[in-house]
Order: sequence, then C-alpha cells, then structure tokens
Amino acid sequence: MKRSFIAFALAIALVAVAPAQARKAVLSPTKISAIASPTDQRDSRLLLYFELPKEMLGEMAIVDFATLNIKAKASDAAMAQIDVFAVATDWQSAGSVSWDRPWTQAGGDIVAETEPSIYSLKSESGLKEMAIDVTEMVRSWKAGELANNGILMTISKDDLLIDKPKVEFNLDDIAMRVFYSIEYK
Repeated sequence: MKRSFIAFALAIALVAVAPAQARKAVLSPTKISAIASPTDQRDSRLLLYFELPKEMLGEMAIVDFATLNIKAKASDAAMAQIDVFAVATDWQSAGSVSWDRPWTQAGGDIVAETEPSIYSLKSESGLKEMAIDVTEMVRSWKAGELANNGILMTISKDDLLIDKPKVEFNLDDIAMRVFYSIEYK
C-alpha cells in the first residue's frame, strides 16, 4: 500500500512540473515604411511592423528573449546611436504614411512611457548586423499592455544635433527573433 501511494504521488509530481517547450520564431516584417523630415533628410525614421504568431500570444507562452536584427551602416560621423521605440499610433492600416500622417506628432508617435532600446553603430565597421534587444517591448505586446503598432527606429536626437551622422538600413534582411517557451500546466 505504501509503495503504490508513493508511486502515485511521484507520478502526480512529475506531471505538475512538466518541462516547458522552448520555441523560436523568426519573423519578417509584414509592413515597412521610411519617412524623413522635410527640413532635414538625416532626421529619418524606419517603421517596421511584425505580426506575432498566435501560439506565442497564448496565456501559457512566456517570452524569454527577443531581438530585432537589421543591417545598417553609419557615415559622416564616428558613431551613430540608433534608438528603437514602440509606436503608439496604428500606422500599418493607414493608406499612406508620411512625416505628418497619420501622427499626432510629426515624425511618428512613440510610446513615451517606455525607454528606447539603444544600439551604437560605428562608422568604421561599414555594413553591420545589429541585434537590438526588444524583449520588454514584445512582452508588453503579448501581455496587452501596449498595442502592437510596430517599431520606430531613428538616430538619437543628441546625435542629430551634435554629430549629424547619416544611417542607411539594409531593408532586404530584417528579422525579429523571438525565443519563447510554452509552459504546460
């Protein structure tokens, strides 16, 4: 009797701590748009929208890590700081996107309460693949704390005022890599 009870209790414990299944999603942007200030072409924005997989949006999914991978190069300055923000306004369903439309703030509406993800790009390195941590942004989208209106990439305001670098993005090879796990209860 004791053995069968112990075996039964052990079987229940094993089911309760079933391991999570690790997953990786490599997402291509479903919409890309580039906009530039009409008064300063260096002050430009790259807008990217990624649709998250339905499986990842389920309540048992946990976002472990997410990166935005894109190739870029800086010129006309030793370095350029790239800031990556969550977008506050639904732009991907707008008929057209410009510096002034569909925004309430020229150049794009960003989620002001969040800190940008930052990447520094050296001019001497030429075309370089950037892997920018966007984990908190993706977690906020998944949790419904932020609407998934995509990502806005821009040269930092300080760099635009001081060094005035130029940044070119390679739009042919953009991906978001999301590592997540499914916890089975």
